[in-house]
Amino acid sequence: MENIKRLEQVPLELLRAKNVSYIVIDGMRLEKKMMIGKAKREALEILQYEQFLSIEGIEYLKIIIKL
Repeated sequence: MENIKRLEQVPLELLRAKNVSYIVIDGMRLEKKMMIGKAKREALEILQYEQFLSIEGIEYLKIIIKL
């Protein structure tokens, strides 16, 4: 869940940009590809328990998986 919360701080346009390889959050320089990959794995794991999630939560997790 930590990686998904970290990803929420970054605008979606920046995550989809092709010319961005690193993102700085709270003074930490993070590789965008790695950060998205970790968030995707967490999203897939959380979606296994879809019956406990809200519709908005499910939609947000699906957006992360599509990145």
